[in-house]
Amino acid sequence: MDGGRSQGFPAREESDRTDDALSEQLEELLDSYCRKRRQTKTEVLTRLLRNHLAAASDRGKKPYPLAREFGLIGAFASGRRDASESRKRYFREKLRAKHSR
Repeated sequence: MDGGRSQGFPAREESDRTDDALSEQLEELLDSYCRKRRQTKTEVLTRLLRNHLAAASDRGKKPYPLAREFGLIGAFASGRRDASESRKRYFREKLRAKHSR
């Protein structure tokens, strides 16, 4: 056959080399991450997979609870007169503050 080229895929040999290099690079990054945090690969991968799947599923937080969590519901009590006009800016600030911890 044509190694998948007609479908826009690289030839099998080229793909294998890329996969191997990527696998080695990811393996090194994972090893380093685990050593720094003194965690096993299983612990790290399980947590990452659980978080990713929870965020992608319907069990993730809905907009209203997120808005409450970030203090965007009831913003009139904050005294901010531009809460509705600047809601995106306030949301980004809250999100950055939460993720910078």
